[in-house]
Amino acid sequence: MGQRLRAALLGAAFFILSAASVASPTRHPLIIGDVLPDVQLDKVDGQPIDLSQALGQGPNVVILARPESFEAERESGALKTLVPYFNDLGYQVVLIASEAASGLRELSESYKYRKLFVDHDHRANAAFGLISETPANAVFIVDANRRITNAFVSLSDRFPISGESLVLAARVARDVAHGTRESVGLLFKSPDSSILDLLVHEDISNHDRWFYSLEAGGSLLEARQEIFLPRWQPGLQVGRRFGRTGAFFTFQFNQSFDFTQEVKKLEVYHLGFGLDHVFLYGRVRTSAAAGLAILGTQTDFDNKGTRGWFLDVRPLSVRFSGLRNQTLELTPLSMNLSIPVARGIPLILFSYFTTLSMEFGG
Repeated sequence: MGQRLRAALLGAAFFILSAASVASPTRHPLIIGDVLPDVQLDKVDGQPIDLSQALGQGPNVVILARPESFEAERESGALKTLVPYFNDLGYQVVLIASEAASGLRELSESYKYRKLFVDHDHRANAAFGLISETPANAVFIVDANRRITNAFVSLSDRFPISGESLVLAARVARDVAHGTRESVGLLFKSPDSSILDLLVHEDISNHDRWFYSLEAGGSLLEARQEIFLPRWQPGLQVGRRFGRTGAFFTFQFNQSFDFTQEVKKLEVYHLGFGLDHVFLYGRVRTSAAAGLAILGTQTDFDNKGTRGWFLDVRPLSVRFSGLRNQTLELTPLSMNLSIPVARGIPLILFSYFTTLSMEFGG
């Protein structure tokens, strides 16, 4: 009789605990191997949508965070920098704001090539096991079946993983799914140099944004005549990059200290248009500009204000990360051809410049 009663009590307790576990939301964050529950979200316009519909065919990188976290990421440009790498790996990026905010519509427009949804009543947070005193920040890498291959969760207000490490984790997860890696560890048979470089080099290309640059260059030799002719050239560039290729307007003040001709100082103003391209995570830049050259000095042969043209070619510039949105750039050798007087007896200045500049991202 005692054994039957004990068995009945154990069975009842097991039934109650099982029912409670089914009725309540997940009490711990989802981990690798779990499947994301198909909860209902809201679009930024308030229309409901199921998570499975939002994810599409997958695989996906699902980022769930508070609106202020997304705003901070938008200000830093980190997501804009990293999304192309995820896309190259075959992932779509799905952003879920843990609550509605007035700026989400503008945020959605700035993320127009991504998916942004709202977990209005914290259903996704609860289903994912992320509810504490405040909603958590979390990143899930999921396959086409919504199964989690990597999970990064922080119950604090800090983002749970650096963007660079997330790209590497996505690469590993993809390769494991394709059977090209033996385990999800970070030991590669043949390392992918581009992804590993991303771990140690931040992207400083200022792509998809406005930029301006202050510069100063100098030269001691007039290359065409091979004579000593000191020149210096401060300047300003203002432009915008579309991806890693940009267009810019440039203004240069070119001053030559000419001790061999009729004036001691020859001033020329350059106003033109140029194109550039940055690569190697923004560490290298190549550019070319051309436009109007205006003589700023009266000489014995030419009048002040005479107009010609100039060409400025910088085949290789090396760039270094500075403070926030600032990039220091060194051009060891560039070709600067200035012809402010093109008619009659032309006035030609041809030098190889060394230029130092500071670029500011918008």
